Amino acid sequence: MSDFLKLINAQDAPEPREIEVNGEAVRFFVRKLSAGQSQAISKGITLRTVPGSAAEVDIEWGSYKNQRQLKVLYSVCDENGTRHFKNIEAVQKLQDDIFVKLADAVDAVNVDGQGDDEPGKA
Repeated sequence: MSDFLKLINAQDAPEPREIEVNGEAVRFFVRKLSAGQSQAISKGITLRTVPGSAAEVDIEWGSYKNQRQLKVLYSVCDENGTRHFKNIEAVQKLQDDIFVKLADAVDAVNVDGQGDDEPGKA
């Protein structure tokens, strides 16, 4: 493997995260989305720009929720990067409050391809 690919793969290591469930800290890992996964998730988003004004982003609420579910499906994993959820239905069965915590942790890791400054915390 070339040095270039080694460097890229080293930066793709899953990041530890933690959420509280029923008063207990639960540790899990989050992988960054691949370019293909990010593209698949972005379908349904409309970006409009008008010269001289701020850009507008249109997204239907159901699509937004589905995109967050896909992010959790693709990103929540074990320390080796193996996905925890096998399909979208498994993610959809989560209690909503737990899902939101997982989705927020995934978003923190996938902000512009950069992790946040506090690994292990959502």
